[in-house]
Amino acid sequence: MSLPTVKLVSGRSVPRLSFGIGTQHYQSDASSQVSKALSAGFTFLDAAEVYSNTKSMGKAVSEHLSSGVASRKDLFLLTKLGSRGIPDPLDETKKELSDIGVSDKLDAVLLHYPPRGKNGAPSNIEAWNRLEKVKDAGLVDVIGVSNWTAKDIEELLASKPKHKIEINQVELNPFLYSHPDIQALLKLQEREGIATMSYGSLTSQYKDLKPDSKFQQTLESVASKHGVSPGTALLYWNLQRTNGIVVTTSGKEERMKQYVEDIKNIKTLSEEELRSIEDAAAAEGAKGKKYYMNPFWEP
Repeated sequence: MSLPTVKLVSGRSVPRLSFGIGTQHYQSDASSQVSKALSAGFTFLDAAEVYSNTKSMGKAVSEHLSSGVASRKDLFLLTKLGSRGIPDPLDETKKELSDIGVSDKLDAVLLHYPPRGKNGAPSNIEAWNRLEKVKDAGLVDVIGVSNWTAKDIEELLASKPKHKIEINQVELNPFLYSHPDIQALLKLQEREGIATMSYGSLTSQYKDLKPDSKFQQTLESVASKHGVSPGTALLYWNLQRTNGIVVTTSGKEERMKQYVEDIKNIKTLSEEELRSIEDAAAAEGAKGKKYYMNPFWEP
């Protein structure tokens, strides 16, 4: 059984579960973890220039393909650009191709942050125009953005870009779901056919709560009803609320295998269960919590 997929506006179908090489593997050798993820059944790898570990990811990909268990077309390889202000996405994509070790092209390239013309960076529109040249050059199939707010996307859409945004990768979990921009963003992306790709879904935000907190109890109750772990219940919540893609990571092979199997056999949470998770998260509040998206919501 294959992982479920979502169809992008271009018609490209991509797995709804992705393995991220940031977070735990940031600026460190990720070859072992990527090898385990590929063996566990992950076929979508989420990389980024700023992670500084794409060469090690490429080593694992090369070994996986050389083993004959999969071909290049079986994998979806995504990277994000922007650690140096997005001066030339064309050159940066070529470097990522070289580091990852694939000679043809990448499946997806995203602008990692909305540059907004700050600190010498280009405007969002100019950055997107530069990224479009990567697609025109045939170095990538899918282009998109990451950490862009509803306002950022509306600005770009108003400029009538040549190519459509196909993916926006943003932080999303039950604690952030009620945020006004998240709600506006999800509605906008559904209308425009932009796939939501969520990171921070198995957020550490809830792990510092007391074991008897309402959120912990609610999540464990929902997970128990469906015979899955609390982490898997959060993945189900995310996939249902976005109809998109979710990124997760782990250093434990057994956990990787479990996530793959749980998504292959995805269960549907009831609307009541979904809302109970959201209500419990809202009751905990977000005070003192650090979210990656916070800086992007500021003017």
